[in-house]
Parts: sequence; C-alpha cells; structure tokens
Amino acid sequence: MAMSFNKAPGPGETRDCTDPWNFVIVRSNGDVSLCCRSEVVGNVKRTPLPEVLESDQAKELRRGVWTGKLNYDCLRCSERGVATIEDLRARVRRGVSDRAAEEIASLRSERHVLRQIRSELLKERAGLHGHVGAIEGERDQLGRHAATLESELASLRAHGEALEAELARLREHAKVLEAERPQLRGHIANLEGENAALKGHADTLERENSGLKGHARAMDSDARGLREHAQALEAELRGVHGHAQALEAERPHLQGHIQNLEREVANLHARLEAKRNPIRRILGLAKPK
Repeated sequence: MAMSFNKAPGPGETRDCTDPWNFVIVRSNGDVSLCCRSEVVGNVKRTPLPEVLESDQAKELRRGVWTGKLNYDCLRCSERGVATIEDLRARVRRGVSDRAAEEIASLRSERHVLRQIRSELLKERAGLHGHVGAIEGERDQLGRHAATLESELASLRAHGEALEAELARLREHAKVLEAERPQLRGHIANLEGENAALKGHADTLERENSGLKGHARAMDSDARGLREHAQALEAELRGVHGHAQALEAERPHLQGHIQNLEREVANLHARLEAKRNPIRRILGLAKPK
C-alpha cells in the first residue's frame, strides 16, 4: 500500500506538531521516541527516562520543529499538517505554560501540606525537648535526693558508732561494779557495827546494777534497730541510683528520635526541590531562541 505525505513546509513554516513536547513512546526493547514516526532519542534500559527526554537527540528534534529545520522523518510525516513557525511556537508555549501552571499548583498544594507537616513536627520536637528537659530536671532532683540520703546515711552510721561506744562504756562500768561487789561484802563482814547501813548500801548497788543491765539490753535493741534502718536506707539508695541510670539510658533514644524527625524534614525539602527542577527545565526550553 502506497504511503501518503502531507506537503512539505515552506519558508516560515514548520510541521504542525507538538508531540515532541507532549508525547513519548517507550517500546518493549526500551527505545524512546517523541512521536509514532520519529527517530529513537534514547533507551530507558541504559538511561533514565528524564535524562533521555533531556538528551541531545531529543533537544535536536524539538529544535527542528521549533525552527522549521525538520529532519527527514518530520519532513515526510503524513500525520501532521503545516503551520507557521510563530503559530507552532505559540501553541507550544501555551501547552508548556498550562502544564507548568498545573504542576506549580500541585507543588504549592504539596508545599502547604509539607508546611503543615513541618509545623506538626516542630511542635512534636518542642514537646520532646520539653519532655527531655523534664527528665533532666527529675534526674537532677533524684541526684540531689540521693546526695541527701548519702549524707543522712553517713550521719546514721556515725550515730550508730557513738551508740556502740556508749554501750561498750556501760558494759565496762557494769564489770567494774561486779568487781566491786566482793569487796563490799568483805567490808560488811569486817564492819558488823555498820551492817545495817552497809546492807542498805548493798541493796542500792544491786538495784543500780540491775538498772544498768536493763539499760544495756535496751541499748543493744536500739543498736539492732539502727542497723536495720541503715540497711533499708542503703537498699533505697540503690533503687534511686538504678532509676537515675534508667533515665540516663533513655536520653540517647529521645535525641535519636529528634534527629530522625529533622532528617525527615530535610528529605521532604529535597523532594520538593526535585519536583521544581523539571518545571524549570521545561520553561527554559519553551523560550524562543
């Protein structure tokens, strides 16, 4: 079947075709064309599609239609008619402007969403900073409480040692009294005339001795209570130290979470900038030389 061709463009004319700016074909072997009849301008299996669309071959094809200096395929195209160069350029500009406007509107909408996300992230980061500050304050308070407990424990130990020394002194005094008892009995035997007075004095000594023994037992009981109280304070102090270490271990996790949030915000800005670059390149190609 014979092929039909539209007339070739004359001076000041070009092919009435905006496909190089609006159309792309990717074939199964990866070849890329800008219309159904144009030459191959690249291959997506070797080069990413955005780079293929910005390749020298693609730019040369657009430049030919833009200036009227058509290549062989465009010159003999049977699918498109002829238009003046100025009309073709005006249509290309309108098409690019419309797409750019749509893309800009989309980017503005996305920027608004990103700003809302960023605002929420900043609020969350501020909340996390406040939480970290509260934890730091609590840790300082626990540190001061631990120092107070340490001081109280040292004071209780000193008091316990003083009680032990007093108990030892009382025991020595009781031994002295026990040693004096035989001497008093011998003196009573030798002083029969003072027997009644000596007996009364001996009874008094016996009562004092009994009271001292009771006091010594009470001191022993107090010393045991103080030891138990000191052990309880030591156990509580270990718990306080453990809680302080747990708070310190949680702090790197909170800082890591804050850094992740900051990196996520940076990635969103990078994605927004990546979407703007293709629009800038399209607008740059649409300007007449």
